[in-house]
Amino acid sequence: MPLYEDATDLAVAAERLRARRHGMIEMVAGRLARVVLRPWMRRASLAEIQTVGRLQHRWQASDRCRVYYSQPWGMPTYLAVTYAISGRRTSLASIRGAAIVLDEIARLRRADALVCELANARISDRLLVRWGWAPLNPANRRRQFIKRFYGCYPPPKPLPLSLCTPRGATLAAAVMAASVAGVLSEESSICTHTTPSWSLTG
Repeated sequence: MPLYEDATDLAVAAERLRARRHGMIEMVAGRLARVVLRPWMRRASLAEIQTVGRLQHRWQASDRCRVYYSQPWGMPTYLAVTYAISGRRTSLASIRGAAIVLDEIARLRRADALVCELANARISDRLLVRWGWAPLNPANRRRQFIKRFYGCYPPPKPLPLSLCTPRGATLAAAVMAASVAGVLSEESSICTHTTPSWSLTG
């Protein structure tokens, strides 16, 4: 197995996406460019976010974003968003598209939940809630969020068209992702959720 693998059609790469614990979603101009399957987690310290991250945001002039995710050790049914990189011209469509692709990867892996911790004040709590996330511990000052599935996935929605597939037809027809509008309220009427006693640490 190669250390790094690219996937542009999630339906074709479903088995690899289930087998590999770490990955990076790359969006360009609101479309999926690729998912890079990686051999290890991408971590970032607060110092890196405040220095290198800000420089990357300033210098990157294209509409592009990269979102890194990992399966934490000992928690095979969880996915953690460990790092995200955007530029000053990154559009909401690219960020939204990455969230949709992440939902689809969670569905393919049958993940119980997604977790993240925000260090960027420009991403509002209100926006995350609208996309189906909830505060992991409202009493905690750290902006930790969780998106719960526990086997119940919301109605499907087409993925952003892949730049690597002609007109994105194969990807859009074969792969569907979770709709995040009203996820928590919809799921609460269908499933009984148990919040795990775990919180994402830096």
